[in-house]
Amino acid sequence: DCSGSPASSVTIAAGDSTKSFYLRSSDPGTLSFAASASAGALTSSALAATFQAGGLASLTLATGVSNSVAGNCSYAYTLRLRDSNGNAATLTSAATVTLGGSGAGTYYSDSSCTNSINTGIGFSINATPELAFYYKSNSAGYVTFAASTSAASAAYVSHHVRPSIPNQLISTSLTSVTSGVCSAPLTLGTLDSYGNAAPVSDPQSITTSLAGSGTFYR
Repeated sequence: DCSGSPASSVTIAAGDSTKSFYLRSSDPGTLSFAASASAGALTSSALAATFQAGGLASLTLATGVSNSVAGNCSYAYTLRLRDSNGNAATLTSAATVTLGGSGAGTYYSDSSCTNSINTGIGFSINATPELAFYYKSNSAGYVTFAASTSAASAAYVSHHVRPSIPNQLISTSLTSVTSGVCSAPLTLGTLDSYGNAAPVSDPQSITTSLAGSGTFYR
């Protein structure tokens, strides 16, 4: 029952003709092994055992690039279904994996981000236990993707949506300022086309002007 110590040999006692032993492997595939006697006239025996992957036990999420630009489709994320040893799971029943944590964005099944995933990802019996998906959001910031199903432990991964190219200025407004008194600070900011704060890549000289009498100060 594989509860004893690992062994490289077994002994058939005098007067017996059989001896039982057990074999275990965490890797699916065919494992060949041989049995030969150290003495006597016994011929050797060659055997093979085929190990199958176990059932669904956990989910994993992986990608080569864990960030994207606002308004653009991300690189592919791969959802994988694993057994308790980390092998691709053998699905003996259908499974549905729910994707959560999308924030203001949306998951998609294609690299152009046109086919949204709304109700989760279904895997049929004996289906390939992995699938790629994509993500797009117009809101910059960090989100945590979550993949979950009732039959396995969930998987999480952080994704960063970066702002797009800055293309507009925004400034704070003042409601009332006493004559002759310096105002509260006015702040200029740069935004991308989706309204995210977007840093400039090079220094930008901003010209200020007033429609009336007054002076700007730095």
